[in-house]
Amino acid sequence: MKPKQNQAIELLAQGSSIDATASIVKVNRRTIYQWMKDQEFALALHDKSAEVIESLNRKLVGMNEKALDVLDACLDSESEAIRLRSAIYLNSKLYEILGDLEILRRLDAIEERINRDRQ
Repeated sequence: MKPKQNQAIELLAQGSSIDATASIVKVNRRTIYQWMKDQEFALALHDKSAEVIESLNRKLVGMNEKALDVLDACLDSESEAIRLRSAIYLNSKLYEILGDLEILRRLDAIEERINRDRQ
């Protein structure tokens, strides 16, 4: 892979637009589109994007603990308004998670039925 292609992969995986990437790499945007049709380039871009997403996920998980500590402190605030808003926020998130878990449970049941019907 050429250095400009590697640079384009880095930029695109970080969320840079085609136009911005082409400008930075100093190629025509059509060149970027052509590269994206190349299997080796597309696979490298996919792998780099997955790496970036994994890195961001790890960072978010680490930050989540701090965020929960802040919310925990808010629940003990002297201000009733802050305690109430914090409790409402946490409650709404809990119901979102429970809803997501129910959807996953239903999807698992559907997949199980499909697999059973195939046999």
